[in-house]
Amino acid sequence: MKNYMILGKYPVIEAIKSSFVNLSNIYILKQNIKNLTNLNCTNFEIVDKKFFNKISKNQDIVHQGYAAKVVKSSFDLKKLIQTNNNIVLIDNVNDPRNQGAIIRNCLAFNILDIIIEKKFYQEDNYFMHIASSGATMKTRIYEVSNLNNIIKTLKNNNFYIYGFDNNGSYSIDNFEFNKNKNVFIFGSESSGLRNNITDKCDALLKIDINKDIDSLNVSNASAISLYELYKKNRP
Repeated sequence: MKNYMILGKYPVIEAIKSSFVNLSNIYILKQNIKNLTNLNCTNFEIVDKKFFNKISKNQDIVHQGYAAKVVKSSFDLKKLIQTNNNIVLIDNVNDPRNQGAIIRNCLAFNILDIIIEKKFYQEDNYFMHIASSGATMKTRIYEVSNLNNIIKTLKNNNFYIYGFDNNGSYSIDNFEFNKNKNVFIFGSESSGLRNNITDKCDALLKIDINKDIDSLNVSNASAISLYELYKKNRP
């Protein structure tokens, strides 16, 4: 676990509310005091706009006058494998905004466990946390060295592995999922799932779209797919 800074209203507010996060410092513009006191949060420092320009290195980041230094809990992958949870794997997606949007979609549809390869994931990326609208603070993100090994382990523990591909054999519209132990894998923005990942899937699913466009953005595809799972399995 390491300290890192997050920016943005919703990432900071969700970090305050989250049981997964320890906050060592919170920084706000004076105009935001009321929002934090409404959350019974009094441990903050009032700073000026120069503070945000400095820590964001003048990048065009919509910080809204909120920042925090956080330490997020680490999570035990071995415990996850023993559960009946539904899981999302992110394969080869390297745009932090897309990662954040996928994580936001996961939380929206009751998926709290997300697995991603370390080489593609930067937990201190401001854009990812903002794109997630704070969902990164309320989900369990597992960094792994090799997705292939994790998929094999999940299959050996009776998880069902579903990859999403434009040329998938089954439409998600009428596909019947189990209630639990489903693993959804979403692939690269440019090339989709890697072949060695595709080979390990129990089924390749597709979202039916018209022929005027080749594919959907991966974050949009994840929203549609996770909604279908939620719709068929919600209480």
